[in-house]
Amino acid sequence: MEQQQLAQVLETGDIGELLGIINQPNLLTTLDSTQMCRIIKGLGQVVEQQTAQLTQVNQQLQPEITKRKQAQEKWPQGNQQLEYQFQQQTTELSKANHQLRQAKEQLEAVLDAVPGPVSWISADGRYLGVNRHLAQSLQLPPETFVGQELGFLHSSPQFVGFMGQFLACGESAASQVVELKVKNSSKYYLIAAQKYQQGAAAVCVGIDITQHKQAELALQQLNQELELRVEQRTADLRKVNEQLRKSEEQFRLIFELSPMGMAITSTDDSVLQVNQAFCDTVGYTADELGQKKVTDIIYPDDLTINLTPNKELWPGRTSHFQMENRLLSKDARVIHVLTKKAVLVRDAQDKPRKFLYQIVDITERKQAENQVRASLTEKEVLLKEIHHRVKNNLQIISSLLRLQSRKVEDPQALSLFKDSQHRVQSMALIHQQLYQSPNLAQINFGKYIQTLTNNLFRSYGINRQTIGLNIEVTTAPLTIDIAIPCGLIINELVSNSLKYAFPEHQYGKIEISLSSDQHDQLILTVSDNGIGLPDNLDFQSTKSLGLSIVRNLTAQLGGNIILDCSQGTRLKINFPHSLDL
Repeated sequence: MEQQQLAQVLETGDIGELLGIINQPNLLTTLDSTQMCRIIKGLGQVVEQQTAQLTQVNQQLQPEITKRKQAQEKWPQGNQQLEYQFQQQTTELSKANHQLRQAKEQLEAVLDAVPGPVSWISADGRYLGVNRHLAQSLQLPPETFVGQELGFLHSSPQFVGFMGQFLACGESAASQVVELKVKNSSKYYLIAAQKYQQGAAAVCVGIDITQHKQAELALQQLNQELELRVEQRTADLRKVNEQLRKSEEQFRLIFELSPMGMAITSTDDSVLQVNQAFCDTVGYTADELGQKKVTDIIYPDDLTINLTPNKELWPGRTSHFQMENRLLSKDARVIHVLTKKAVLVRDAQDKPRKFLYQIVDITERKQAENQVRASLTEKEVLLKEIHHRVKNNLQIISSLLRLQSRKVEDPQALSLFKDSQHRVQSMALIHQQLYQSPNLAQINFGKYIQTLTNNLFRSYGINRQTIGLNIEVTTAPLTIDIAIPCGLIINELVSNSLKYAFPEHQYGKIEISLSSDQHDQLILTVSDNGIGLPDNLDFQSTKSLGLSIVRNLTAQLGGNIILDCSQGTRLKINFPHSLDL
């Protein structure tokens, strides 16, 4: 509304022409602080000119009026004529005063229509007047400002300082951005000041740039935040670069000084970099290796060894792989090496770009292994030969006992000879199993029990259709220290069952089982469904040689015996899986 009033004043009056302004649509929306100062300065000059003209007219008319009054006193007869002239001049003066008042009202209308604060200030820093916009902004009547010092409201120390410097200097115009605080809220104005009346006063026009200033402050704050972030990122980048430099330096030192041969290759196996240990291993210089591929120094028969691991390494399903292979040195020596290969660098698509090879010369170790292997083979042959000879010696003892038993007529003595023969045969069978087994340290106990019981059935002339046999072994192979006592125990118990459990060719069944429990204890069970032990037999104190052997061997194994005679005879022995020797 204020801009419309200002436009109407400029369009209807002669002020625009006086100021040299050509009327344009929406003129005020295009005015800046300089143009606004120019308008205000022009309006002030118009008012000064018209005021000066009226003052000059008054000064010119005043002597005439005085003369007319004197003439009127002297010549009453000319009173009417003089009165007429006086009225005419008074009318002209009234018309001039009306024009002056109209110009003043137009100026006030223009200033009130300015969409910003306008004030007139004296040279001593006091308000001569303000426009309506400024008064409304500070919520005071315009007349309150007249005669007051600039800082009486304490709303803008920046404006007071700016005007104090401007009024004291010799410049006729100046501008500055100032902050105005009203009820704890800040507004920013671009102030344009212009002196008039030879510096005796100044007019100030303000343009509200609060939004622009707030945006500028926000931009400054954003720039500061961005600068802080950039500084932080820069510091982080420097830190990362320093860590990277240290890491690269450490890698370079490790790479160069490592006693392990290292080589960096491309995806086509071209050698990019090698350390001295690698050169020492294969006998080539670094420059010579730089002209080769890794495949050029791999023993031809070993070229296909790493094909399968490479298929896992390329897509990242494994980070590295290790293998033993052979290399050809510069002087055509075959070098056994332990090789480890890993991806050193991948691209943005996670495809390998560089590989790291690590090699350790194990030629001497392989030679030592071959020597040890040959020595072990020799010792295995020797041990088998020993077991074979022990078995033969035990067979000879068994044969001697059998020959000797032919001359014994006492049935009880003959039984003792036969039992001794069976015991010797059970031990011989162990040694036979060992020299026939690929593993000299362990015995397939299930096969051993089957052979042992077959021999017993055949020795006692037992028909397998009359007495059945069930064998169940669920444990791992046994060592000789466990197998021999267990074999002797089974020999004694099965022999007793065959001799006494089934009188007069009675039908029956013998069961043998060997298993382990959750406490790593072995459980050997031998049972039959025969007539059982005599009621008056004390198993723990009987003088029977066979049962005494069972008790002693059980103690040797560190086990205990559980006897159950409720249905035939069932002997259960618990003992550790290994012996503490």
